Amino acid sequence: MRLTSESSIISVMCASYLSSCACNPWGETRHQSARLGGLVTGFMILSRKSASPDETLFELRLELSIHSDTYVKIHDLLSPEPQIMEDGTSPRGRCPIAPKLWERLPPELRMQVLGKLPLKSLLIFRAVCSEWKYVIDAGEVVYEGPPGKPVVSFHHPGGILQTGESRSVQRSFLAFPNLKEMSWESITLPFMQSSDDKVESTAKTELVAVDGGLLCFSRKMAVETCFTVYNPLTKRWRDLKPTTLSLSSRATDPYKFCLNGRTYSSILDIVLVGLVVNQETGHYKLIVAGIQKGGGLRSETEVYDSATRIWRRSTPMPSMPKSFEGYAPWYAERGISCGGHVYWHVREDAWTEFHGLLKFDVGMETWTFVKQSTPTPDERSLSFHLQIVSYKEQVFLFEWVPGVYLDHGEYVVSSVVGDLVALGPEVRAGDNGLRDLNQIHFHGCLIPVTVGVSGEEDYTFAFPVGVVSQRDAIFMVFKPSRRWAYDFPLRVRVCGRGAGWLPNCEMIQNFDSLSSFSPTLRAFV
Repeated sequence: MRLTSESSIISVMCASYLSSCACNPWGETRHQSARLGGLVTGFMILSRKSASPDETLFELRLELSIHSDTYVKIHDLLSPEPQIMEDGTSPRGRCPIAPKLWERLPPELRMQVLGKLPLKSLLIFRAVCSEWKYVIDAGEVVYEGPPGKPVVSFHHPGGILQTGESRSVQRSFLAFPNLKEMSWESITLPFMQSSDDKVESTAKTELVAVDGGLLCFSRKMAVETCFTVYNPLTKRWRDLKPTTLSLSSRATDPYKFCLNGRTYSSILDIVLVGLVVNQETGHYKLIVAGIQKGGGLRSETEVYDSATRIWRRSTPMPSMPKSFEGYAPWYAERGISCGGHVYWHVREDAWTEFHGLLKFDVGMETWTFVKQSTPTPDERSLSFHLQIVSYKEQVFLFEWVPGVYLDHGEYVVSSVVGDLVALGPEVRAGDNGLRDLNQIHFHGCLIPVTVGVSGEEDYTFAFPVGVVSQRDAIFMVFKPSRRWAYDFPLRVRVCGRGAGWLPNCEMIQNFDSLSSFSPTLRAFV
């Protein structure tokens, strides 16, 4: 049975929909819809088992009873006079609302009720009917609670896989850890599916920015650069194309870009991409600045505002300094957002690397650049050097002061970097506030691994290769030492409270494929 009447009462919608095992208007069964919506519990998105109509109605009433203000309002409107006892008193509490009385509930009060539900309950009730799914996903319900707990995600770019003489197609997907099953669950990216399956199936995506429950991807097969902003919780997305940035794919390799006679395999080798989500309004701004345009000098900056749905030009990015007279391009890592600003770690592509930090103030639309005062030879630098992490509304820099590298068998301390004060008080060196992580960084740790086909459990030594973080959660990524013929995948450890290893995933071979975000409904694409 499909429910289409907007005047259907809430309880009838719940009971009718859940008692039938028919498909909803999106062609999904009740269990599939709840599963794809997901429940945010701990550090994972966990599938929910199907529930009976009585269980679902009981859960709805239970959640409503927690919010006494709204519950009393509903009773005042809908419930009969409280029963008077023989002694002149009324019984404690209020009787449950009769399901038939819900048809008199005003629409605005219905929205208020839904907005007060916990996030996991709100996600479950999207499966009630098409009306509920639309008003919840489209933002008509003003969710008043906090976002879900931070989740680690793995992104596979997809594309054509060549193994010897055989070719196979792998669709781009996301995967999340399921702590209950100690495994990883994958979901396909819906914006990669189209009626022309042959074209879309070979496309690759690259995760270029993350903030506030939204993920931003680039498409590698687009003739013009295309960015897609995606909310994994609502499964909604929007394709965006900057007006001044136009890149062509390489004829012999559609997954690479050509610019100024050079070939690049990543969009981040050409432009800076930043994403800032306003947690109050749910709107976001996407920042794109070309660091390679015009021979590596000043370049255009464009900002997309989801509130107005307009691209506009902003303050040009400052000129990047050069170590040599020749052309030495700069490359950037994926940026991080903190306090309405976006930060990028950038490095010079030369035999002696200069590192720096770029900051874009989204509100003031100004740029700030700080450069390392002494270069670090690339072949001698540690793999964990100069990573920036957003943690508890602050930006921490690992291996920034001092820079340590190996020179002829001895550790050498490089000069202190430029004036970090220029970036703002929120920027701090990693050894000031995250000492425990720095200790793990320098000394490493033992890590559990599975050896051989038999699945024998063993331990090997590992050093971290990076950190992903979101709000007050931080996850350290380790690369286990190679054992005989076994090259182990990366492992992720939850740091701080509730520390522990996330499930093993053979697919995780690249640190850049990992990210962390906080699932939320208040992030509208």
